[in-house]
Amino acid sequence: MPVNTADPDASTEWDTAVVDSRSVDFAAGGDGELVVFLHGWGLSPRAYRSSLASLVNRGFRVIAPTLPGLGGSAELEPSDRTFDGYAKWVGRFSTRSG
Repeated sequence: MPVNTADPDASTEWDTAVVDSRSVDFAAGGDGELVVFLHGWGLSPRAYRSSLASLVNRGFRVIAPTLPGLGGSAELEPSDRTFDGYAKWVGRFSTRSG
């Protein structure tokens, strides 16, 4: 059954995972091959509701975390605020939310 893209919020549900002993909110929806959707700097996945709905409608499983330090989530330690630090965080998040 196709997702109603007129209501992008209908394609995903919000949940919470724990990464590094801290809560992180994430949107998840759909079935199929996994797409981890990372939002832009200073934004949250909510800004991309239509894009998430489009991916779900195309048959993907989408998971979109609120990245550390953005959208109300706890920041990474200063030494981890690097591309490598964020990449490692995404890996730890992915194993807890999939």
